[in-house]
Amino acid sequence: MTSIPVRLDQFPPAADPAAPAAAFPAPAAKAAIRTLVAPSPGGAHVLCIPWAGASIERFFAWKRHLPAGVGLSGVQLPGRGARAHEPSPTDLVALLDEIAAEYLALPDPPRILFGHSFGALIAFEIATRVSRAAGQAGGDPFVRLVVSGLSAPSVIAEEKRIAHLDDDAFSAEVHALNGMPPEIARSPESLRYFMAVLRCDFRLYESYSFDADRPPLRCPIAVCSGRDDPSVSEHGLNAWAALTTGECRRHDFDGDHFFIADHAAAMLGLALDAESTLVG
Repeated sequence: MTSIPVRLDQFPPAADPAAPAAAFPAPAAKAAIRTLVAPSPGGAHVLCIPWAGASIERFFAWKRHLPAGVGLSGVQLPGRGARAHEPSPTDLVALLDEIAAEYLALPDPPRILFGHSFGALIAFEIATRVSRAAGQAGGDPFVRLVVSGLSAPSVIAEEKRIAHLDDDAFSAEVHALNGMPPEIARSPESLRYFMAVLRCDFRLYESYSFDADRPPLRCPIAVCSGRDDPSVSEHGLNAWAALTTGECRRHDFDGDHFFIADHAAAMLGLALDAESTLVG
C-alpha cells in the first residue's frame, strides 16, 4: 500500500516545523466518506460513523433534524450499502489509516465526529490519527467528539469476545443487544448477508489494541449511553475522561444499546452543542 504525506494546510502548524509530517496510505479508490447534506459555507458539519453491521443509510433519518446550513456526512465501510460489492475489511489498522488519509485529503473536512458502538471506536481512532498529524500546537482540529454505546477504548479489551462463536451463539448475542433489524430478520437471504458482515465487523473490533502511550485528545468528548445497555459499564463509560484534556461529559438516555433510534435530535444537539436550533 503506497503512502502519501497528509495535508495539514487546514490545521494549525506543528510545534516543530522541522519535524517530519505523518503519513498514511493513499485514500481508497472507493471513498468511505460520503456527504449526505452539504453544509453552507462556514456551517457546522457532522461526520457520523455507524455501528457494526450497519451502513450510513441508518443516518438518513437524521437529515430532517438538521438546522439550516448544517452538513451531515457518513463513513461507509466496505461490504455494505453502496460499497456492498467490495470485500469486507479484515485489517483494522489499515482501515483506520485509509479513512484518516481520506479525511485529511478533504478541502474542508467535518470538524464534529459522532460514532455509535463500533463506530465510536472508529471515530476515536480517526480523531487521534488526525490530531497527531495536525501537530500539537494551536488547539485541536475537532470541535468535539460524540461517542455512543461504547466503553472507553482503553478498557474494551476487558469485554466478552463473540466473533469466534458458532452461528447460533453469535446470533443469540446479537439478539441480546436488540441488534437485529426486523426487516432483515424476515428475509433468510438478507439475514445471512447481514450476519456475515456483522461477524467481520466484530472480528475487526475484537482485534483492536489500545495504544496507552499516545497523547490524549484535546477536544471535548460527549459520552452517551442507554441506561439499559448491557454492553457498557460505569467504569468503561467514565474511563473516556482520561482520553482527552478537554471537557468530558456523560449523557444517559432511556433505552438499550440502540437507544439512539429514539433520540436522533438529542444526539445531534450534543454534536452541535446547542450552537443551532434543531428541527423536529
